[in-house]
Amino acid sequence: GAGSILGASVVFQALPSFRELEARAARSERLATVGELSAGLAHELRNPLASMTGSIELLAASGARDEQEQRLLDIVLREADRLNGLVTDFLAFARPAAPQTAPVALPSLLGEVMHVFSADPRLGGVRLESEIADATALIDEAQIRQVLWNLLLNAAQASTEGGTITLRCGPGRVDHTVFLSVEDRGSGIDPETLSRIFDPFFTTKAQGTGLGLATVHRIVDAHGGQIEVESRPGAGTRFTLILPAPTEES
Repeated sequence: GAGSILGASVVFQALPSFRELEARAARSERLATVGELSAGLAHELRNPLASMTGSIELLAASGARDEQEQRLLDIVLREADRLNGLVTDFLAFARPAAPQTAPVALPSLLGEVMHVFSADPRLGGVRLESEIADATALIDEAQIRQVLWNLLLNAAQASTEGGTITLRCGPGRVDHTVFLSVEDRGSGIDPETLSRIFDPFFTTKAQGTGLGLATVHRIVDAHGGQIEVESRPGAGTRFTLILPAPTEES
């Protein structure tokens, strides 16, 4: 009859995004739990390590040694420095400082980061490009600078000489957000590795600690933001940060 319902349809297109949101929430919770459990251990490691390093330095300055003794001392000091660096990185992941946010113009931030990183020898003949739209983020500038530096270094290591890294920024797809992205055209990441890249201590690098991307994730989480990764093996990788923008109340 008039006004009767002839049919109905239900669209499930949003389900993948819900699954992705659940995965992000679970990952954030897992990283936070690991960080809290690990912070005390890192502090406990730092105290005896400082005592050991100080004692070894006193031994090194105590007198003449033959070549073999000097070589052994050099090894111990080098490895102590490496351990201290690991504990420092671990603490940065385990208990990142609360962000001190302020409005930051993203084109200026990206320009400064690119200028400094272009002089880093680890760039290895890779070119930096940018596609910049005007946008302002509500962020801790020093922390997001650290995030960008880490992503740039990863992109450079994944690239071959003569390759290109592209940095982008602009307004986000959602109101009161902005985006920052770092894209390379390097080796890409296989799906199994991609599912683990934010896990603490997971690394595919011979000298890596596996804490860089875990710390990046923790910093972005602390800003109330999100990090998205798209990658195809052999075609490159793009990391995108979704960060808050100032509102009238900010």
